[in-house]
Amino acid sequence: MQLNEVTFAEILNSKDLTYRLIRRFGGLSEVLSASSGALHSIIGISDRQVHIIRALGSICDKNNAPLKGLPVVRTPERAVTLLAPHYIGRKNSRFSVLLINVEKQCVGIHLLPEDIHPGHVNWAQIVLRHAVRANAKHIVIATNSAEPTITAQEHQHCRRLYATSSILGIELIDYIKFGRVGWHSLARADVPLSQTLG
Repeated sequence: MQLNEVTFAEILNSKDLTYRLIRRFGGLSEVLSASSGALHSIIGISDRQVHIIRALGSICDKNNAPLKGLPVVRTPERAVTLLAPHYIGRKNSRFSVLLINVEKQCVGIHLLPEDIHPGHVNWAQIVLRHAVRANAKHIVIATNSAEPTITAQEHQHCRRLYATSSILGIELIDYIKFGRVGWHSLARADVPLSQTLG
C-alpha cells in the first residue's frame, strides 16, 4: 500500500489536520519524520494522533515504501483467519470486504452496514469505494448465514461484482461464506475465480 494523503487522512480521521500538517511540514514524508515536539506544536492535534504519525513514520522509509508487517493473503484459509473474528458469535447476516494490495497484503477489512447487501441498489458502489480509497487491487467479500453453502443467487451477485470491479482494475478474488459450523469459499474450487466469474 502506498501511503498517500488520502489514506493518511483516513488513518488520522481528519482531512483538515492532514492538510495543515502537510502545509506546515512541506510534504507527507516530512510529516512522518517530524519529531513528537514538532507535531505537538500543531493546534488541535491529539496525543493519539501524534502517536499514530510516529508509528507510521517508523514503518515507512524516506521513499514512502509500502507498509511493512501487513498480513499476506494468498489463500482462502488466510482470508478466513483474518475475517473469522468478525463473524464468530454473530447471529445477524452481515457483509464485509477484505482489501488487498498489489503485494497481496491485507490493507483493511470493512464491515458493511447491516442494510448493505448484494440486493442493495448501491452495493457495488459501496464495496468498490472502500477498495479505491485503500488503493486495493484485490478484494474478498465475506458474509455469514446458518449454512455456509453459496447459493446460485450469490454466485450471480459475485459475477456482477467481478465484472464491475474489473473495469476499475480491481479483482474480486474470493467470496467466503461463514456458517454456524464451517465456511465455504468460491476460490477453493480447482477452477480459478477469473474463469468461474469472468
